[in-house]
Amino acid sequence: MQPAGKRDVRIDLLRGAAIVAMVVDHVGGRESWLYLLTGGNRFYVSAAEGFVFLAGLISGIVYGRVARKDGSGTATVKMLRRAGILYCWTVALTLAVPFLAGALGLGWEDPARDRPLLEFVVGVLTLHRTYYLVDALLLYVLLFSVAGLAMALMAEGKTLLVLALSWGVWLGWQAFPGLTQVPWPIDGMELFQPAAWQVLYFTGLAMGFHRAKLGLWLRRTSARAYVAASGLGLTASVVLYQHEQQLLQALAPGTDAQTLAGLLFSKADVRVGRLLAFMLVATLTFSLATLAWSRVESWLGWLLIPLGQHSLTAYVLHIGVVLSLTKLGRVAFGAEDPGRGPNMLLELTGVFAVWLLVQLIVAAKQWRQAAAAPPAEIAPILRLPVLKNAA
Repeated sequence: MQPAGKRDVRIDLLRGAAIVAMVVDHVGGRESWLYLLTGGNRFYVSAAEGFVFLAGLISGIVYGRVARKDGSGTATVKMLRRAGILYCWTVALTLAVPFLAGALGLGWEDPARDRPLLEFVVGVLTLHRTYYLVDALLLYVLLFSVAGLAMALMAEGKTLLVLALSWGVWLGWQAFPGLTQVPWPIDGMELFQPAAWQVLYFTGLAMGFHRAKLGLWLRRTSARAYVAASGLGLTASVVLYQHEQQLLQALAPGTDAQTLAGLLFSKADVRVGRLLAFMLVATLTFSLATLAWSRVESWLGWLLIPLGQHSLTAYVLHIGVVLSLTKLGRVAFGAEDPGRGPNMLLELTGVFAVWLLVQLIVAAKQWRQAAAAPPAEIAPILRLPVLKNAA
């Protein structure tokens, strides 16, 4: 069974799962029991790929609907407005996080140590400088800034052109990274190279825009078949990861296994092996959510769906939670990396802290709307029953 309605709640649930995985990977130290579920940001795929791809998918669904109803110009303006909001948050956080980390004594990089403070501020304002945990938001700013143009092209029936350009830039980065760095070099952007990561977003954007047609095509094969095929592929990936050195040396004798692994699975460059691993994980998780929706929703929906429906808010909040819990962990356990058990405790605390903050923000917004609404409209806002006027 799968959820009904315009909004596909399965996507929200998967976005929430990506948020949970990112909180776990960012809060914990080198080892944690929860890394068996998240990969610990070491496996061939991480939550970040899903976060970016699903952002493109949702953008294609939401703004594609706007483009069809009100025209591509309206959709483009809305996406640019979204980029502007993201820009403001990105600048504010990039300026704040390094100094908060310094005040807490976390030992993170001090970007103003080897340069004038004004140079750092100007670099942030002009999107030439980013910082740990805020780099993903800067990537979003860049993607949303040009996504409106891609949406306009797709509305004119030029989806293949958009995909050709996106995959062409990705391929150019794989072969000639020095010649295809777009839009410009960004200090601190080592983990999310825009020329590589954009392929996930724009592929998702195209899939979301053509969601109805794609859904009809995918239904030709049963969800169980997708689970079986992707499950086998993911199992093979796990085996390769666990025996990487031996298997890669056997596949390419005389080649350094670590170098070959980087060429196949580098996260910053979104290598081809990483794309394949992401495809397997995405297919498996979405198919499982479809087959077992009732159970998945009843067991995990209360946690994951709110996080997924407010994923960018959750991501911004998780930055503050990571700062706080990193300091708390060192104070409470007296070590930078206290071990699997304490790390898991901190990670679970972080997950529920982000969830609670999201719930409080949503509740506060609903109460503000209720306070400003006429009495007859308060009940729908608060999702409360209302008595009809008997007269």
